[in-house]
Amino acid sequence: MFERLQVLKADREKERQELVQRKLDQRFKMSNDALRKEDSKFYIMGTQVEREKQLIDKRRQIEQRMLEEQVYAQLYSLDAQKKLEREIAEAKDKAKLNADTLAVLDWQKNNKEAARDADKQQVERERAMLKQQW
Repeated sequence: MFERLQVLKADREKERQELVQRKLDQRFKMSNDALRKEDSKFYIMGTQVEREKQLIDKRRQIEQRMLEEQVYAQLYSLDAQKKLEREIAEAKDKAKLNADTLAVLDWQKNNKEAARDADKQQVERERAMLKQQW
């Protein structure tokens, strides 16, 4: 128990000494004008370096975004071109199908008209024969 107490006291004393040393360093820096100026310059330079890093990162992000937008624009263009080609091909296929359908309908119409004409001629011949017989 005594040993534990000694360890805790030693730890507390060590922490106190570190705090005292930090405060003394801080007082020394604040009391010394030249050191304070150098510390301020160092802080400003560190801040400027950080700012430069941030600007470089931001520039990289903007360039990356622009590159991605170019890629997406090219993909969109290719997609639009393929869609247009597909629509043209579909229109050609539909026109061909319509033309084939019209050709079949015309053929059927002509065959019907020919059959009707043949029937009329047959009826006329039969009437003519009947007239001759009477």
